[in-house]
Amino acid sequence: VSVPSDGVEGQSVAIAWTGGNQGDLPTPASWTDRVYLSLDSEFDGGDTLVGSRVQVGAVAPGGTWNAGLAVTLPTSLVGQSVYAIVVAAALDGIEEGTGDANNAKASSTKLAIATAPKPNLVPSIASLPTSWLAGSTVQVGWQVDNAGNAEAEGPWSDGVYLSADAVLSSDDETLRVQQFSGDLAAAANYTRTAAVT
Repeated sequence: VSVPSDGVEGQSVAIAWTGGNQGDLPTPASWTDRVYLSLDSEFDGGDTLVGSRVQVGAVAPGGTWNAGLAVTLPTSLVGQSVYAIVVAAALDGIEEGTGDANNAKASSTKLAIATAPKPNLVPSIASLPTSWLAGSTVQVGWQVDNAGNAEAEGPWSDGVYLSADAVLSSDDETLRVQQFSGDLAAAANYTRTAAVT
């Protein structure tokens, strides 16, 4: 079983393996191999199933088959280095006697799963009058920075609220909601100004 050295959550990587028929009879015409990701090299119920492949064509005694599968790396294993474990004939109940004991094989190396790049939108007030009369209209300006490491894909809406403290809560008054319709690259920003009453 072979795996790449690293990958990113939510993206696909290629897992490849070679199987062999060490029995005395040909295999059935088809069976299913399953691929798991595991924190150790021993197959057990805590391993994460990431894909299955149906193998077609009987394999004679002493014969081998080669297979591969593109699997999506799960978010649940971010920050971990994992083994890929292939379980041959995982679903098909092939009678192998004591030969069942060698149906699971782990990769010899680990695959490190990294966090996918993500945007991080951070707003700040750019301009605001120090005071204004109730019912009057004033100009409020704000800036939004993408402090993440990936592009933010629009559209989204910016909200301007009036609050008695610095914490947004359900009892704050909405002064303006303004849509942003573009995308925002990592480390980029934009500014907006709106009249609010």
